[in-house]
Amino acid sequence: MFLRDLYWKSLPESVRRRAVKPLLKPFERKIALNKAFDKKRPLRFVVDITDHCNLRCKGCDAFAPLADKYCLDPATFEKDCARIAELTRGKLEFLSLLGGEPLLHEQCADFFIIARKYFKNTLLLLWTNGIILAKQSENFWKTAKETQVKLMITKYPINLNYGELEKLAKTHNVPLSYVGDRTNGMFKRPFDLAGKQDYRESFRGCKAENDCITLREGKLYVCDVIAKTPIFNKFFHQNLTITEKDCIDIYKAKSLDEILTFLYSPSPFCRYCKVKETGNGLQWAPSKKMLSEWI
Repeated sequence: MFLRDLYWKSLPESVRRRAVKPLLKPFERKIALNKAFDKKRPLRFVVDITDHCNLRCKGCDAFAPLADKYCLDPATFEKDCARIAELTRGKLEFLSLLGGEPLLHEQCADFFIIARKYFKNTLLLLWTNGIILAKQSENFWKTAKETQVKLMITKYPINLNYGELEKLAKTHNVPLSYVGDRTNGMFKRPFDLAGKQDYRESFRGCKAENDCITLREGKLYVCDVIAKTPIFNKFFHQNLTITEKDCIDIYKAKSLDEILTFLYSPSPFCRYCKVKETGNGLQWAPSKKMLSEWI
């Protein structure tokens, strides 16, 4: 399941019925040909506030099992939000906080406050595996309620009482949705380490194209995998090359139109993606940190 599907499911049924055509049409595009239409659509992106995770799934496309401990500095996040708010006039389609596991960040609730400060009416989502959700402080729940954060829980085949988490969220008046079920397997996006794929065809054929736009320390990437490939490279001593053509610096971009034009264009890094082999079928299990999980 991709962000387009999860975002869609997060909306109330009445909204979906009224808005089905304008929401689905842009999600179905495989490459931006209608620039005028693109300019009308709000930017949306995800931010990984951690890289590490407490679950460490086999073949994780965020490379969490391979990652060193990393927690995004809230000050960096605020600086980037201020710049994007300047470019977008504070209008986003949605902003998602992810990881790794974002609840491992001791200042997780601070990101709610910062995001809401700059994006008053944006759908704000926190994605979690839920393992330590019940251990969060009252301040976490209070802040989540006040900033209108929606919790997005992905289910895994682990011993976790989801019913109790539902009750906890309801008690604190914080909306909660289930946005994925990994009990029957994982999704795999395998690499071509030689980088011999046609990057244009990979971009056009990618099921996640424009669903996982990622902001990472001042730069926007069309895909979360590109943003986090340095983790993969470091652990396996690989050299999947990321160039300045694979991201756009939000401080150098002169306009939102420039950013949208970039995000709707093929990225040279897509030559490493075997899109024809992408799909479900990877049985869930703890990672053994083997290269074969990602190729």
